[in-house]
Amino acid sequence: MVKGLGCSTLYLIISLTALVLLVIAGVSLSLILASLQGK
Repeated sequence: MVKGLGCSTLYLIISLTALVLLVIAGVSLSLILASLQGK
């Protein structure tokens, strides 16, 4: 029971981390494209 809970918690942390990284990458890409279009 505890092992399953730990696995799901770990999976949740990994999912949230991946989601945050995707958001950061998307924002960075948007800023880069915006600066390139500005030039």
